[in-house]
Amino acid sequence: MLVSQPNFINIGPGRCGTSWLHEVLDAHPEIGMGKVKETEYFNTNYEKGDEWYESHFKNLETKKVVGEISNNYYLDAEVAKRINNYNPNIKIIINVREPVNLLRSFYEFGKRRGLDLLPSIQDNLNEPIGKFMGSGYDYRLKRNMLVQTDKVSLFESVLLSNLLTPFLKTFPREQVYIFIFERLRHDPDNVLKEIYSFLGVNPEFQPNLLEKVVNQSISPKSKFVAQLGSKLAFVLRRGGYYSLLSWMHKSVFIKRLLFRPLNNGASSPCASSGKLDRETLCILSKEKQRLVSLIPELANYWEST
Repeated sequence: MLVSQPNFINIGPGRCGTSWLHEVLDAHPEIGMGKVKETEYFNTNYEKGDEWYESHFKNLETKKVVGEISNNYYLDAEVAKRINNYNPNIKIIINVREPVNLLRSFYEFGKRRGLDLLPSIQDNLNEPIGKFMGSGYDYRLKRNMLVQTDKVSLFESVLLSNLLTPFLKTFPREQVYIFIFERLRHDPDNVLKEIYSFLGVNPEFQPNLLEKVVNQSISPKSKFVAQLGSKLAFVLRRGGYYSLLSWMHKSVFIKRLLFRPLNNGASSPCASSGKLDRETLCILSKEKQRLVSLIPELANYWEST
C-alpha cells in the first residue's frame, strides 16, 4: 500500500472545535485525513519512527493535501522541533479559545469521562491535563511512561501564550493558521473558507455538516459507564480498530444512550463547580491580554467574553 507524508498538522488544543475541524476536513474531496484522529506521534509515540507514523496515511496519494489532528501537541515545545525536523514546510493549524471558558470545558470533559474529580474546578487546577483528556494516560501512568503532554497541569494547559510561542517561533507566520473557536458560532462559513484556502484546496466546497455541533459538552448518565467507555476507546485505539472507534465517537445513538446534553452544549459559568477564586481569574485575565498581544485578531472576538 502507498503511504503519503502529511503536509499539515493541527496541534490542538482540544475543546476548541477540533472534532468539528476533523469532520469538515475529512469531508473535503481534496483532503486526506489519517485513519485515526489523533496519532499522537510527535509526543507519545515518537520512538516508533516515521514509518509507523506514515502508516496512518495509506492510500491517500490521490489527495491534494494530507494531514492529522492531535489535540495535545501544543503542550510540549519539543513537538514543534520534531515536526519541523520531519517537514519544515508543513502547515500548522492552531486552535485558541478564551482561557476561562477553555478551562471550564476541560473540566467538564473530565466529568464526561467519569473521572473522580474534586467538587470544584478550583480544587482540580493542579491535576495533570492528561488525566482529563485521556488518550492512554492511565495506561502510561501505571507503567511509569508518562510524557510531557501528560504532565502539564490543568491550569497550565490553558496558558496558551507560553505554550503556543515555540510553534509560532519555529514556523513562519504564512505556514500557521489561527483557528479562533469563538468565530464558529457566528461565522462558520468564512472560517471554513479560510481553512480550505490556507490548505490550498477548493474553498467553495460546502460539507453537509458545516453548522453541526460536533463533540458538544455532555454529561454522563452513569459514571461507571463513562469510565468503561473511556477504557474501551483506549483498547480500540491501541488495537488499531480505528473505524469502529470513529463510528462510536460519531454515533448519535450511543451518545443518547450514555449521555445527556449539558446546557444545550454551552459551558455553565454560574455552576457552583465552575467557580474560580479571584487570584485565578486575575491570572487568566492577564493571560487573555497576553494572547491578544500575541494574536491581535483575538480582540475582535473576546471583547465581550
